Amino acid sequence: MFRMICVLLTLTFASTATAQRAPQGLFWVQVRAVPTATQALDVARQLDNQFENVVGFEIGGGWHALALGPYDRPTADRERLRLLNSQLVPSDSFVANGTSYRNQYWPPDLTLPIPNIAYVPPASRIPATPARAATQAPQALEVVPVSPASDETLAQARASEALLSRDDKKLLQQALTWAGVYGSAIDGLYGRGTRSAMRLWQDQQGLEPTGVLTTAQRAALLAAYNSVFDGLGLEQTAHADAGISIEVPMNMVNAPTIDAPFIQYTAKDGSGISLILISQEGDRNRMRALYEVMQTLKILPEDGDRSVNNRGFQITGIDATRHSEAFVQLQGTMIKGAMLVWPAGDDDRRRRVRDRIFASFATTAGALPDAYFLETGETPPDALAGLDIRKPIFTRTGTMLDNRGHILTAAAGLGECGRVDLLDGTTLTPIDAIGSVALYRSRTAVAPVTAPVFQTAPPRLPQNIVVGGFSYGGLLGSPTITTGRIEDSKDLDGNTTISRLNVASLDGDIGAPVMDRGGAIMAILLPQPEGRGRTLPPDTQFAQQWQTIAPLLDRHGIRPQTTDVSADMHPEDLTAVVEDFTVTVRCWD
Repeated sequence: MFRMICVLLTLTFASTATAQRAPQGLFWVQVRAVPTATQALDVARQLDNQFENVVGFEIGGGWHALALGPYDRPTADRERLRLLNSQLVPSDSFVANGTSYRNQYWPPDLTLPIPNIAYVPPASRIPATPARAATQAPQALEVVPVSPASDETLAQARASEALLSRDDKKLLQQALTWAGVYGSAIDGLYGRGTRSAMRLWQDQQGLEPTGVLTTAQRAALLAAYNSVFDGLGLEQTAHADAGISIEVPMNMVNAPTIDAPFIQYTAKDGSGISLILISQEGDRNRMRALYEVMQTLKILPEDGDRSVNNRGFQITGIDATRHSEAFVQLQGTMIKGAMLVWPAGDDDRRRRVRDRIFASFATTAGALPDAYFLETGETPPDALAGLDIRKPIFTRTGTMLDNRGHILTAAAGLGECGRVDLLDGTTLTPIDAIGSVALYRSRTAVAPVTAPVFQTAPPRLPQNIVVGGFSYGGLLGSPTITTGRIEDSKDLDGNTTISRLNVASLDGDIGAPVMDRGGAIMAILLPQPEGRGRTLPPDTQFAQQWQTIAPLLDRHGIRPQTTDVSADMHPEDLTAVVEDFTVTVRCWD
């Protein structure tokens, strides 16, 4: 209550108080403006529970601003956009230069936080985009290598603690959290929770639990907290050819190799730690192309968060062996970023090292030469600048049926897949199966440009047909038309639901629509049967007939267009029609 009264008096008598004005040359993301001092304090406390860098200033006319910062201008712009996209701040939030910021009333100790332009603290549960480093990193509380024992009295400990900045206090709260004794907000405000954590830590160390750490005890706590960096050999390293400077764990990685767009520090002596720098000239289109291709890298596992916008992207990949995190920023005409790969199961240490390394990231002029895949637009088949590309177990063709995302394909082998998706990464969920075909549904809206038409008339044997499939797994970007014939309306075992074909199809065509010359679907292409103890001629193929597929679609409310009229279409027109409703289906382990 006493502190509340003091703050209110400061707000009321600002002309005589020793409050501070906002420093020039810095910027803030202003999120609120309220008309009374009491309301300003209430809003400030609410925001302080969510963000680590809340400040409050009077702005004249009795109004009070609440803002986040300070930042440099590019960082402020990025942070505002990130917060808006995450719906963490109101839509009318804006970047302020502080010229209208007069007397500071928050934080309550009336001290401006130390500008931290090198790294933007993450908002609650939202990963922060690493910000470009300033020329000088913020200073951390000095760690003095002394014993926790101390000759300081309680009064002396309180006096030395009073000299700490708010950032110093936040650092100590972070250390107490790491030590497992503190679980509240990292706000630099020492209340009951922080004092209880200090007493618990002191008790664990066999010290008198006063709830106030002496200078030596603070040093010992921070020395333990910073021990995660011991042995890494972190060293700020500049690559003028790439226009990047960053801290590198020299003891954990090999000498760098350059293969545009990457500078690779590979793991040394089985450390499992790798650091990869990313540097290219380019625009938004190039940056997004890099985003798509990087997601195929084995070093970036499939599980994990992904986000991309016009200013950059972030990719997290997690599996049983590694935890990889990559970020890229588009800075004018330069694409710059970094990726840290860390062994799985070491999350506390990884997060600490990641924050420090990414906070040290700074850029200058210059970029690596153009990567061939960005210059030509070709997707690398096996490796991207020396990094292996993740490949599916197999690919096949599917037919989009409607605007609800239903996709029909051959069922063989799909039950063994850990994940089934489309070429753009859209995940497919199994719905039902009948005979040798399966019905899947996409998790996001996938619809045909033109819905397929199914042929209900029985074939006239032998009948010319075409198979429209992604013979080469989507490498060509569009389906291939392969001509052939229906030889018989039953398979070699006499099964009248499966037709026997003569067509020179490839494995990527499995699941593709088998059509008459007018583009109406008669059947779905199946793989050759296995386990017969004999090898069939390569052009002998089989297909599930329409009359057995129809009940599957009917029980799921799918009513495709049908016809019993045969037509004849030019091959080029057939290709265009098939492209409207076929997709590449991928199976992953």
